[in-house]
Amino acid sequence: MRTFGKAGTGQARFLSKREGVLFIGAAGDLWVTTLADGSTRRVAKLPKTFKSCEEMPDYPKGHRFPRDELDIQEESDFIVDQGGELACLALSDRNDNMANFIVQLVVDLKTGKVRTFGTGCKGTETERPLCRGQDWFRTAPAPVNRTRFPFGLSKGRLVQWGPDGKKTRLAKLGAGDFQEDQVSPTGTWLTIKGNEREGDAFHFGLFLLNRADGRVWPVGRTGSAPLTAKQLARLDKREVETEDVVGETSIHWIPGHDRLLIDGTLLVTPGVGAVELPGAVVF
Repeated sequence: MRTFGKAGTGQARFLSKREGVLFIGAAGDLWVTTLADGSTRRVAKLPKTFKSCEEMPDYPKGHRFPRDELDIQEESDFIVDQGGELACLALSDRNDNMANFIVQLVVDLKTGKVRTFGTGCKGTETERPLCRGQDWFRTAPAPVNRTRFPFGLSKGRLVQWGPDGKKTRLAKLGAGDFQEDQVSPTGTWLTIKGNEREGDAFHFGLFLLNRADGRVWPVGRTGSAPLTAKQLARLDKREVETEDVVGETSIHWIPGHDRLLIDGTLLVTPGVGAVELPGAVVF
């Protein structure tokens, strides 16, 4: 692990050839740190305020949002284009479900020019260039091997596939709303989400299923143990402490390793525990 500096938003992205790291500084401007020598320079000055010319639930038309009241809400809101010339950002006052205002920015990384989209004001551009980012977490899909990994979920229930392909229902998880999410690189582990509840966003409990032995583990920052049959049946009571995630939460298996990265800051080793990293992982 290498620490290169402090990003004001906690969000940073590799340039297209991984020769440097692009980040938003504490003052709201866009900076780049060159990995070869550690030097940092400002790439672009972002506007101090953004005016909305559209109707909003909580603000009058024409309201100006200070830059520090807007933020990146999810992973796809900050992308460095594969060509290496553009960065695309989306800044909003709240998460997508509750946002009053979302402004789109396209930054020319060579000239520092910032173009603004989505404010609804006259004279602003409407057709935003498309940034196609690199997928640093891309990995070959884990093989579907029911012999080695006979356990999974089906309609909110823990199930086991037999050698003849027959599926046996073993246990209902909580209220039955749990779903499969992502399989780890080796195929051993599966992230599952359930216990949906609505607030300022849709929240879910995140758990890990061992597809080889059928045990379900919570995702915690301290040592944990697999859930008992009683705990599985009462998952909807939320008596088991685990990681709470929302739709915007970034969840990735690290390629080649059965380790899970959540929001770029929480590193999870299945069956062992999790550690809070001292900063956000760049990708």
